Amino acid sequence: MEKTMLVIEDYQPLLQAIVAKATSEGILCLEARSVDEAIQMLSLHKNVSLIWLDHHLLGESSGIDFLTTVRKEESYKKIPVIVVSNETNLSKTAEYESLGVVAYFSKAESKLSDIMEKVLLLLS
Repeated sequence: MEKTMLVIEDYQPLLQAIVAKATSEGILCLEARSVDEAIQMLSLHKNVSLIWLDHHLLGESSGIDFLTTVRKEESYKKIPVIVVSNETNLSKTAEYESLGVVAYFSKAESKLSDIMEKVLLLLS
C-alpha cells in the first residue's frame, strides 16, 4: 500500500523540492502552505501516514497551532509528525516535543536527504 505524507511548508520552492524527493522515493504527497489548508487536507484524505510540518506558515497560525488542533482529534493522534523548521527558540522546540513530534530538524543544519532517511524509516 502506498504511503501518504502531508507536507506543510509555506515556502513554495522548498515545498516543491520536498515533494519531488519524496515522490522519487515512492511516497504520495499532499501539500499545504497554511494551517487551514493542512486541516482541510487531513479531512479529505484519511490515509495520511506521516506529517512533515514547518513552524512558520502562511497566515496567522503556526505549526504549533496546527498540531494542537489535530492532536485533539482521536483519528489524527497517532499520525507521526516531524518538524522541519528554522525556528530555534527552545521553548517552541520543547512545545513541539510535548505535542509528541517524533523528530525535529533545523532547516539550516539538515540536508533534505538526511530528513528523507528519517521519513523512510518512519514509514517502513
